[in-house]
Amino acid sequence: MAIFKIHLGNKGCNLEAARQHNVIGVGWLADTDLSGFTKNQLRDFNDKFRPLIRQRHPGKTKISAGLNSGNLWVLASKIQVGDLVLTPDMQGGYFWATVESEYMYRPDLAGVEHCRQVSWKGSIDKEALSQGLQNSLGSVMTVMTVKEEYWPEIMNQIEPGSKIISTDDEVEEPYEFALEVHLEDFLIQNWDATKLAEKYKPVTEDGELVGRQYPTDAGVIDILCESHDGKELLVVELKKGRVSDKVVGQTLRYMGFVDQQLADGKKVKGLIIGGSDDKNLQYSLRMSPDITYMKYQLDFRLID
Repeated sequence: MAIFKIHLGNKGCNLEAARQHNVIGVGWLADTDLSGFTKNQLRDFNDKFRPLIRQRHPGKTKISAGLNSGNLWVLASKIQVGDLVLTPDMQGGYFWATVESEYMYRPDLAGVEHCRQVSWKGSIDKEALSQGLQNSLGSVMTVMTVKEEYWPEIMNQIEPGSKIISTDDEVEEPYEFALEVHLEDFLIQNWDATKLAEKYKPVTEDGELVGRQYPTDAGVIDILCESHDGKELLVVELKKGRVSDKVVGQTLRYMGFVDQQLADGKKVKGLIIGGSDDKNLQYSLRMSPDITYMKYQLDFRLID
């Protein structure tokens, strides 16, 4: 089981119809049935539908059209029967439902033509959630995978008494999980106060952040940034606790995707942010001049 969040139209304009017909869905490319493409990998799906999205919306950038195509792919291909979905209830909380069907094309349902049948179960009070989870769910992504570290908290709201356990084998100490789980949220919220802000900003479109948790066929980029002069794209990969040299290959894959699919001649660089490193990571970075490494520092003190 996985957990997803979906916005049902701008300011919830499709929420009532979705609840009435027991579906979740999106409406991009509303006249195009995706049924024959739900088994495609994201790269093939993007190759097919990203140009079509840009054709229908000439002002869209490759990055924005790629995001729209990626969201369509998640809705049509990645979400599975039995998964749990959250959607803003427009009252400050979330309705939740379980997915009961594969992808369906319903041209009769304006705004949610690309949809899944669901069973609406209940609601969750936003104020009952941790600040980190509230921040994460506040993403403007139309369809997003909720980070796995937040699943226990959500399940505890749905089934009180569930235990919160870290299964992240990169985190050696429990206190690291508790403190570092919100690293991405903290970085986004405090971007202007960091050294990175001198040169880069997370990618936005029409004032909305689209570069956070950016889907690619190589995985999900934590933060995709652009230089202020528009000449560079920066792939930011965040790691909790000790960072192994495996992350270099992961970052290079993301950079390769961005260079091939999104860059349009821009220089592509990578940045790894972690809690601590080792000599193997440093050896790998020596041979990867377009990737840099920064270490974050947590300051947790109890003062009398």
